[in-house]
Amino acid sequence: MAINMFEGARRIALLIAGVATIGTVAYQFFHDPYISANYSIAHPTEPFVKTGDSCPRDSGTHYFTAKTGKGKNISITLCMLPMPFGKEGG
Repeated sequence: MAINMFEGARRIALLIAGVATIGTVAYQFFHDPYISANYSIAHPTEPFVKTGDSCPRDSGTHYFTAKTGKGKNISITLCMLPMPFGKEGG
């Protein structure tokens, strides 16, 4: 009786593939996806604008979380862009 090392390697590869598949399915089932959105505002009377850019360095930034209608958590970044105030701002 000869020992076939390729047969053993094939079994180990199948075992690793099975464990990886089970782990991936479990992760997808139990993992809550992370949703984030960025909004900016340039003036108090203007509406929020959805943006894909990060906040500029000279802006104010506020982070908060909320829940969607379906109960999913969402992370929101609000950029308050610099605005002129007083007599100079008109």
